[in-house]
Amino acid sequence: MSRLLTTIHAELKADAQSLDSLAKLREFARKQGWRIMCQYLDELGAKGGQTRVSADAVIGLVTAMAIQEHARISRSVKAGISRAKATGKPWGPPAFDLNMKLVRKRRAAGESLRSIARDLGVSPSLLVKRSKAR
Repeated sequence: MSRLLTTIHAELKADAQSLDSLAKLREFARKQGWRIMCQYLDELGAKGGQTRVSADAVIGLVTAMAIQEHARISRSVKAGISRAKATGKPWGPPAFDLNMKLVRKRRAAGESLRSIARDLGVSPSLLVKRSKAR
């Protein structure tokens, strides 16, 4: 089960009540099974503090959303690959059939891998990998 990420943004006065409220927020998140990604604390009345904290909170929120989206896409891709494997469908890039005898013959004639690869429409590294796999 995926756990939700959360961000806590609290404006605090320098008193025990504010610290108690922050502890309650943390406890609530824990009970919900949320992972606290970041906390933004600001003292009320600090000059310019509100703007910076708000900007930080937005950045934290967008970061948390991006992490959740990445996890969703990853699960979706893995599920699709599992379904393809289970039904026997090929997955991944299509196999490219190369005539390695022709490639070896052209190499023996002194032609470069780069030139052969360009003519065949493949990368030189593919030719190297295939020639090592014989």
